[in-house]
Amino acid sequence: MTKPNTGELDPQGNAASEIRSYATGFVISLLLTVGAFAALLSDLPTTWKIALICGAALVQIVAHLRNFLHLSLADAQSEEDLLLVLFSVCLLAIMAGGTWYIMSDLGGRMHGGSQGEARDGHMGTDRTHR
Repeated sequence: MTKPNTGELDPQGNAASEIRSYATGFVISLLLTVGAFAALLSDLPTTWKIALICGAALVQIVAHLRNFLHLSLADAQSEEDLLLVLFSVCLLAIMAGGTWYIMSDLGGRMHGGSQGEARDGHMGTDRTHR
């Protein structure tokens, strides 16, 4: 790692804090994963299971961003990195949401049209015979 604003390498100064950060993130992620599986296997109502698993997932995302990607709001560079990650998440959400919308619309058109054709016995034309 480099010292902030100097460009000089300082491997001994940051190595211990890096390893501590990675170890903390690993332990937190492991505990949250085990907690999510425990919630799934428990006798709780389904809504509580879903809420616990979603909560553990959100906390795990924050733990990954903080401990593995080292994103924090401590300095200007981290704010820029956070904006980059948020922009990437927005793009992925738009792509995933658009894909879901297109596929569900296509599925509705395919299943809606095939039921109507089978019921009416023709291809959906409204021609009258003279």
